[in-house]
Amino acid sequence: MQVEYFGRLVRDFITDELLTALAYPELNRVLEHWFKRHRNRQLAAIDVLPCLTCVAAGGSGEAAVPVAAFWSCYFLASKVFDSIQDDENYDQPWMDAGTKGAISIGLALIATGNSSISYLTEGEVASEILLAFGRAWALAAKSQIDPQNDLALETYFANIIASTAEPFATAAWSGARLATDDSLVLEAFTQYGLNAGIALAITSDCHGLQDDVADGIYKLPVIYAMSLNEHPRHDEMAALLRQCSKEPGRVEHTMAIMQSMHATEWSLTIAAEYRQRAKAALYGFTDENMLPLCDYVF
Repeated sequence: MQVEYFGRLVRDFITDELLTALAYPELNRVLEHWFKRHRNRQLAAIDVLPCLTCVAAGGSGEAAVPVAAFWSCYFLASKVFDSIQDDENYDQPWMDAGTKGAISIGLALIATGNSSISYLTEGEVASEILLAFGRAWALAAKSQIDPQNDLALETYFANIIASTAEPFATAAWSGARLATDDSLVLEAFTQYGLNAGIALAITSDCHGLQDDVADGIYKLPVIYAMSLNEHPRHDEMAALLRQCSKEPGRVEHTMAIMQSMHATEWSLTIAAEYRQRAKAALYGFTDENMLPLCDYVF
């Protein structure tokens, strides 16, 4: 029930407090689309993550609504700019007016998110939260220009930690920070968000694997498959990865080989391990307010 309740509060806050004065119908449509898609309970839990961690840390989830609005706007803005950078997702509403329109919407989302922080009553805590998010999003932006075709496992994890896990860790920390300044408690929620973010990134990479292979982007299943040096189809796989991305049948052939190597299944097992780590970070807390975080670990 917490997820649905806080989801309504965040949506109403963005719509009634932040958007009304803007008179920006295109932005309204994008946010309506986002909220409709996030009626799925697991996706909705992402939007209200700061509210959930605030409650779990002993605070009022309502107090974290402006931070959740900030987080939601920035999270959506990252999707908009990803579409522009990757030149894809033309079916999304932010691309209706082309690249220029999408840039305008992305910048408006960032500005809208920033304005929500002014609703926090404790200025010092608000400054801490803005500083933490600023660092996290700057590193996430930097990760978008880092190599995407590196077969080193260390490079892959460094990239997903910067692009996804650190922002999730900051979102989880920020909600808890509104409730407490206890460093041990804050570290527990940071670890929860970090591991949940890694799990989400790996799972997302597995689901979008075919498109990434087509674009010459190597995510965990490909990296794992290429690490199986003794597998009878390893050299065949390596040859396919060296081919031009437009070679007919290359993607389907590559996907078939990875299936024979059980690369996606292995990667999803790793994601499940990180979900367990996220839950383990909260083992020291027994309050029932922890349950939504464990139920909706991403």
